[in-house]
Amino acid sequence: MRRVMCVAALSTATLGGVATASAADVSATLDMSSAYVWRGITFSKGGVAQPSLDVSGIKVGQVGLGVNVWSNFNLSSWEGRVQSGQFSELDLTLTASLPKGFKASYIEYVFAVGGTTKPGPAEPSTREIMVSWSRAMPITPTVCLYYDVEQIKDVFLLASLARRLELSKKAAATLTAEGGYTGKKFARYYSGAKGGLYHFNLTGRVSYQVREKLSLSGLVGYTDGFDRAVLPKQDARFYYGLSVGQGL
Repeated sequence: MRRVMCVAALSTATLGGVATASAADVSATLDMSSAYVWRGITFSKGGVAQPSLDVSGIKVGQVGLGVNVWSNFNLSSWEGRVQSGQFSELDLTLTASLPKGFKASYIEYVFAVGGTTKPGPAEPSTREIMVSWSRAMPITPTVCLYYDVEQIKDVFLLASLARRLELSKKAAATLTAEGGYTGKKFARYYSGAKGGLYHFNLTGRVSYQVREKLSLSGLVGYTDGFDRAVLPKQDARFYYGLSVGQGL
């Protein structure tokens, strides 16, 4: 559900001068969801609020730089694993947009309470690096390769296809299908027995542009694992949510 997504000010030195945040695109987003689901894993089966701040479009030559700060706030308790009224996670993502549809990211995950599907003390922070490729087409393909460099030290491959349908001048629908594949260490970290095809996720989103910088959207999704030995059965499969985005 991450989405992905900040900030007061940012400046970057370049060979030809200085790029500042005044030239960047800055936006704030609030997602309200029936559950927190990530890569098919249930982290909270109950209402969550997921605010984020995003700055993008800072140019350094042919490279675009972006920063995203994202968090998860639990609106209800869930089986003693998370408590209502708690921020359970904070993510910081630094992204470089490269030529020919490539991107590279560094992601810092900070868990305030138990971050896995098991109850217990706060999980230690972890970090991932990510390389992705995407191409704008009638059906847009995207491939992302993640590597956890801190706690898990394993890969996660995510591939998706997305189709955007223009409903009117202000409304659009997006249909997305994605699937994941992971190594044995990642699967075992989240209670699996072996690596392999991990999860699939199907979503439909309808968005509406209220005005130039304000948008609303609604989403429904279904997720599950390919193999119970890789991704054990999770509590949340169907989920839904609403989102509001405001350009700053």
